[in-house]
Amino acid sequence: VNFDQVTAIDFSLAARANTSSERFEPSSSSFYDFFEVKAAGERLAIFEVDPNNNRQLFSTELNASTAESGAFQDFSIFGSLLDAASGIGDLEFVFQTTGTNERLGLDTISISSVPLPSSSIAFLGGLSLMAAARRMRRGHTRAV
Repeated sequence: VNFDQVTAIDFSLAARANTSSERFEPSSSSFYDFFEVKAAGERLAIFEVDPNNNRQLFSTELNASTAESGAFQDFSIFGSLLDAASGIGDLEFVFQTTGTNERLGLDTISISSVPLPSSSIAFLGGLSLMAAARRMRRGHTRAV
């Protein structure tokens, strides 16, 4: 992906601790639960345990949490959050869960980019300009 042309990355994320005793572990633990979005090697957003509810994940970059129910929620990365990513590289979704009853789901990933003119349209435009210049030159030559 050429991230210089990307205007938004949209995805749906679900996170759930399946049993009432299961909790997501915070980053202060030696092994912790997270979901990370990286573009061209740069971290754009990370979801870690929500400080207000350890049964869901929270992203400070997006100022948003996953649903405790485990339902899919839509998230978007755009604007200044994309400034860290530049050039051509991979879009990566990295995650880790430490419990056997902790689940993450990813769905509906889309990338929006700046629309660029088709090279064939530019080529036809160039041919039209050349033809117009040639006609003008021929018309000017006959008049002399």
